[in-house]
Amino acid sequence: MILKSIELNNFMCYSGENNKFEFKEGINLIIGDNGYGKSKLFDAFYWVMYDQVFDSNKKQFRDTRLMRRQIVSDKAIHEAPEGMVTATVVIGLQQNERGHEYILERRYSVRKQLDQVREDETSELIIRKKELGLGTGTIITDPDERERIKAQVLPENIKPYMWFQGEQVETIIDFNKDASLTQAINVLSNI
Repeated sequence: MILKSIELNNFMCYSGENNKFEFKEGINLIIGDNGYGKSKLFDAFYWVMYDQVFDSNKKQFRDTRLMRRQIVSDKAIHEAPEGMVTATVVIGLQQNERGHEYILERRYSVRKQLDQVREDETSELIIRKKELGLGTGTIITDPDERERIKAQVLPENIKPYMWFQGEQVETIIDFNKDASLTQAINVLSNI
């Protein structure tokens, strides 16, 4: 599958709507200064796929139920009137050989009331399948089919190496062991 786009609405540092990145076939680079959201873009992708984001303080991935309010942009919460504030990330994927598009969308909401924020424990994942360029598609509810689609996007054997941020390099490469670095290089070379 080919990643075509990712759209972030009120997700972490991406306040507001329509923060959309479109990708072309081949290598795509995300370049920016420190603190400008490169790692959060990675977190958005990973959050949609696995309901987790990387907690750089704990140096590990953590579920939405543990991160809660941190998923939603502080600015969006601050600026919103009372009511629901929702973080949404939408990933567009294309499966060339079958002429299908998949849209994976994850949502998490908090409720703002006066100066308090009530947090949900869970997020919602919606997966749609559609023919290229046609309609909104059908929602996939079968758990096995959903997992199969996610496995096509990011297979388990390359998941640790496929898309990682600087803060977690030491979790996949032990720089004190030559064999660990060699293994990472071999896996990346095969990809």
